Amino acid sequence: MGSLMSLGGLMWGSISFIYELYLPSLIPFGYFVFTILNFVGFYFSKNFRVVSGLQVFFSLLLPFLFQWLIGGFVSSGAIMLWGMVALTGAMTFEKLRTSTKWLIVYMIMVIATSLLGGYFRQYSLNLPPEINTLFFALNIGIVSAVVFGLFFFFKYRLEQSIELQIERQRILEERERELNKKNQLMLASEEELRQNSEELHTINESLIHGETELQKSNELLQTSSDELT
Repeated sequence: MGSLMSLGGLMWGSISFIYELYLPSLIPFGYFVFTILNFVGFYFSKNFRVVSGLQVFFSLLLPFLFQWLIGGFVSSGAIMLWGMVALTGAMTFEKLRTSTKWLIVYMIMVIATSLLGGYFRQYSLNLPPEINTLFFALNIGIVSAVVFGLFFFFKYRLEQSIELQIERQRILEERERELNKKNQLMLASEEELRQNSEELHTINESLIHGETELQKSNELLQTSSDELT
């Protein structure tokens, strides 16, 4: 969001400078510098909440401020639409409640702009109608493309997340099937051991029974031998 809006800042800063609007040009150029410093601050602090909050705030505020300084809605080609980029960007990383708060701020700024439009017209650039039309086309076209790009990015990340979840589910199911197979093999082995144990028990009883019979036979032989003697 910050990178995309910085490109817009460079564009509008350059346009303002060309038309000798040196003071208003400080706003888009200043936004570009602020974004760089904000990114550098995030690199060192890793405080995403503060960095993202500042980025959304200035991305939302400065288009309105710049629009006011160059004559309002018509004169700027509705440059306040760049605030929609901030709203859309906020929706990709902020919670729903926070995004709703940013939307409320945006609507307050829109209402204030409509109520004070007559006052800001004194700063109008008085450009030919075709230039104003070009500004409208630039703002609407670029903002629409950026918003679409952000939604595309959000949808792409969402689909990636879903695919990753599906892949994890598939791996879990495969592991569960393997575990079931191992359990079945263990149960089969236990059953085989039980059967072998029963067979050994039967053989042992047979041996004991045979030994008992042998002892009885030996006793009979002994008895017969004694009688013969």
